[in-house]
Amino acid sequence: MLVLTIKEGQKIHVGDEITVSFYHRYNYEKRESKAVKLKVNAPSDVTILREEFNNKT
Repeated sequence: MLVLTIKEGQKIHVGDEITVSFYHRYNYEKRESKAVKLKVNAPSDVTILREEFNNKT
């Protein structure tokens, strides 16, 4: 397991073909963060599932 602290816009490379970018949504009126967004670039033959949608776990 790898646990990282990462800033918005930074990326993680997994092998040569997969890149994960991190973004967050900030509510300026309430001065709080609402969500974290991940952008995953991977070849079309790579399956990417959120844990709650993966029936294997």
